Amino acid sequence: EKESLSALYSAIYAVLVARQFKVKGLGRLCLPAGILTPHSSRINVLLRTKLEALLSGSEQVLDMGCGSGILTLITAQQMQALAGTGSVSATDINPNCCIATEINIARYGLAEHARALAASDLFGNIPAGSQFDLIIANLPWFDMQMEDIYTEHPDLKLALVDTDFRILTRFLNEAAAYLRPGCPVLLIYGYKASTVETAKPQVERIIADNGFEIADVSAITKDNSPAGVYLYEIRAAGTAGSETYGFEGSLTAENVQGLVRAVREGRSEERPAELALINRYLGDNFEWFQKAL
Repeated sequence: EKESLSALYSAIYAVLVARQFKVKGLGRLCLPAGILTPHSSRINVLLRTKLEALLSGSEQVLDMGCGSGILTLITAQQMQALAGTGSVSATDINPNCCIATEINIARYGLAEHARALAASDLFGNIPAGSQFDLIIANLPWFDMQMEDIYTEHPDLKLALVDTDFRILTRFLNEAAAYLRPGCPVLLIYGYKASTVETAKPQVERIIADNGFEIADVSAITKDNSPAGVYLYEIRAAGTAGSETYGFEGSLTAENVQGLVRAVREGRSEERPAELALINRYLGDNFEWFQKAL
């Protein structure tokens, strides 16, 4: 009980002394001491673009390593814009991150589409049997020591350092059990200029060794160097061409054939999820598609 009270008092103090950080395109965030300043706004743009392609609005999403909650907010805003019923659950190994995320969710009026869970070491406190349509993972990616920083902010070590890729390996090993079949992980991972030539192939091999394959990748780099921050879309091996987009099953050839039959027989309203997805892909050509059938 004393330990619980001590943790509570520490969390309250962290929030009371929190600084405010302005994020381009979003606004101000509550950032208690020991929480990393959010990524470049360019990463947020990459994520928004990816979410526009992936989400229909009904998904259950997990934000693993939520930090300040910025990725949770971006995802919840997308859910809100789609007028969907989906929601984002956020967690982090640092309890102050979960508290900050909850405060920022409330600040932006997104409680209908987002919530902060209890602190969790990866999936340690995620209820067994939980299933998600998308997991966003913003994990530590420095394999280095910065003792001067840790002395001032020891919590930053949890956010920054992954020695020998142990955290990444454990995350990938456990993630499949929490994903619905065919659903993706969006993995944010960075490489320093001094280690990118060795680290990037290692990371991509670890992804493959744990039963995933890279379906898509985008990156923010500069000076013609491969160093930078990468956004990987990864899926279980053999499913990289299969997309669920909020309805049961995948948009497979069988589903498309079923939709074609339904349109030809005037029963397209029976396949709303597939229609919505194809409409999103075809845009202005959707009416042509229906007439062509």
